[in-house]
Amino acid sequence: MWEDEANAKGGKWVINLKSDKNMLNQYWENLVLGIIGETIDVADEITGAVVARRRNGDRIAIWTRGKDDADVIMALGHNIQSALESDRPVQMEFQAHEDSMRTGASYTNPFRFKLP
Repeated sequence: MWEDEANAKGGKWVINLKSDKNMLNQYWENLVLGIIGETIDVADEITGAVVARRRNGDRIAIWTRGKDDADVIMALGHNIQSALESDRPVQMEFQAHEDSMRTGASYTNPFRFKLP
């Protein structure tokens, strides 16, 4: 939950897979293994991850404790991209939970950071 103490001051890296829907299982498996194996996390930043299958496009989100330290957030984003093991960089956007709490929307808020 956004309101949980571990998440309230954080955000999430969001990966939207509209055209790469067939990559969802591989990306999710790579991320879970990277999180469990502690090869992705930076400074104990990850609080969770979620995957959603949708008709209009699948989505993966990796939740974080913080949102303000650009170096940590970007390092985490680069680690996530590396874990995906894609032949081309996967576009990701970082959104703050406080924006979601304010608007009541999960994924339509403006992004604070973006890769690539």
